[in-house]
Amino acid sequence: MRLAESSIHHYHLPYDRPVHWFNSSEAGANFVLLRLVGDDGSVGVGEATIKPTWSGTSVRSVVAVLEDLLLPALQATDITDAAAVSQSMGRFPENTLAKTLIANACHTLRSAATGKPAWQLAGGSRSVDLSWCVTRQAPPAMAAEAARMVDRFGFRALKVKGGQGIDTDLRALREITKAVGTDVAFYVDTNAAYPLDPSGDYIRAIA
Repeated sequence: MRLAESSIHHYHLPYDRPVHWFNSSEAGANFVLLRLVGDDGSVGVGEATIKPTWSGTSVRSVVAVLEDLLLPALQATDITDAAAVSQSMGRFPENTLAKTLIANACHTLRSAATGKPAWQLAGGSRSVDLSWCVTRQAPPAMAAEAARMVDRFGFRALKVKGGQGIDTDLRALREITKAVGTDVAFYVDTNAAYPLDPSGDYIRAIA
């Protein structure tokens, strides 16, 4: 199948509250969505979050590489052939996020063309386990959010963002455990907030 049409959309979605990461704070997120239409009318989409401190990209840089390099290269490719798409994109170094948009849009297009769910085409399963990310706040607020998400959506695992200071992190973990009970698993991600030296003590304290 050949590519008949493509369009790129970008937008900003606000968060319910500001989120504080190790290296930035943000009140919302920018997204780029790629829509592909095959010559049989099948449609596929791929979406990516644009976070400069994570991917080293901006909305303009992703749109530019799609328009200038990747989409033109796709014109001569069978977009239902995953290996052919990968080979076509492999001609260009770097630009992982833009290539991922292409790959995901082609995958969902193949799903639409065959009438099979995308997870089935990928050899996956109908459902997957998910975790909720509890981002940095005061420990009582983190515990309240964790309890709210567990009660409302049934999450059985939490990804807890650390890096607010070891004492604060440990207090947050204690309060989250008290709020959700011991049947909910959680793990900690400090995003390299601490140097290597105290990491052993930190890990033992978490345990």
